[in-house]
Amino acid sequence: MGNIAVGNQEAINRLIQLLDKTSDYITRGTVVYGLGKIAVGNEGAINRLIQLLDETFDKDIRETVAEILGKIAVGDEGAINWLIQLFTEISYDYNRGKIAEILDKIAVKNEETINRLIQLFDETCDDYNRWIFADIFGNIPVGNEEAINRLILLLDQTSDEDTRSSVAYSLGNIAVVNREAINRLIRLFNETYNNDTRRRVADILGKKFIRTKQQYCQVVFALKHNFTDDKFNRDKESYKLIWQCAENLTYPEFYMAWHQQLTGTDAGVPKTVPVILAQLQPTTQTYPLPINIQSLYDETETSAICQELCTLIYSLALPDTDIPTVSNFAQLKQQILTVKKQLQKRHLALIFHNCKPHPPLLTCCRKIADTKLGLHILWITDEPLEAPLRGFPPSQDNLLGAMQSWISEF
Repeated sequence: MGNIAVGNQEAINRLIQLLDKTSDYITRGTVVYGLGKIAVGNEGAINRLIQLLDETFDKDIRETVAEILGKIAVGDEGAINWLIQLFTEISYDYNRGKIAEILDKIAVKNEETINRLIQLFDETCDDYNRWIFADIFGNIPVGNEEAINRLILLLDQTSDEDTRSSVAYSLGNIAVVNREAINRLIRLFNETYNNDTRRRVADILGKKFIRTKQQYCQVVFALKHNFTDDKFNRDKESYKLIWQCAENLTYPEFYMAWHQQLTGTDAGVPKTVPVILAQLQPTTQTYPLPINIQSLYDETETSAICQELCTLIYSLALPDTDIPTVSNFAQLKQQILTVKKQLQKRHLALIFHNCKPHPPLLTCCRKIADTKLGLHILWITDEPLEAPLRGFPPSQDNLLGAMQSWISEF
């Protein structure tokens, strides 16, 4: 029947009735598989299978029902809740992993379920299950901070290359604007000697993460140690990434990124602002967004300033999002608040550099800076600034530490 009656309600009803009449193990298994072939999305069949989970304690039948629900019950709240309960009841880690895979198929857009899966991740120490969760987290909506944090944590806790590769892939799907994720992937690239993992991480970094000059500078400095005489010929992945950076930086920018110290604390060592800015870390409350505003050097028109700032902010923070059109301060402020919401932070710190403050640009900054709404502006400049703006000179001792402390105040 399952082969000839796809979607046929009468056939589905007959199979449900057969489940009501029999307790035979083989018959029930056959009926369940039959419903899996012909009853996709059928509420009656889904409810009857959930009821069957209540009726039987047979491990094999329960796992078969779970497998079929993964095919026919996408998004169904009852099925999702039962599968989560089943996951908690199963003690054998391999079978828990199978249930997690099924939940991945039917529940990755459900916020409550995502939170429960994150909780289950925290509760398991089994490497196989955590590998499964790494795959699942790669399919949930972009930007989920809790899932991203778990993936980064997993990289710190495992040396298994399959798990590392899965985590990298998942971060590439959901964390492309997360600075902690790019920093951790760069570390992973340098930590692993597995060619497959290095290839995947390099591909993810090159195609999804590094898009700004600050990030290109960061990658150049982080990978330059791979270009010693004994490593050069065997490290093709480093070469590809460095070449990509070279194509997107001017020669002076590339030279300075290669030769400068990243700490920003060594006396007598010249520092480059873009390289230092690339090390800024978000906090639990604040997302720092360094922006090169050289293009606004001599711009005086309000509408042009607003649009250019909007373009720069969106291209850096939400590179896959269409850039909105703005023409005044109010519209720009509204769009920046939208960016902050997408980044899932209470505060957004805009850090401007490579342009001296001038009256029209200062007016715009004062209009959009709003501590009550979590919008903050810092300027790397020698010129004094008045509140609500904040400024640090480029020659500031430990410029990185000063900016990081400022960010941590919010």
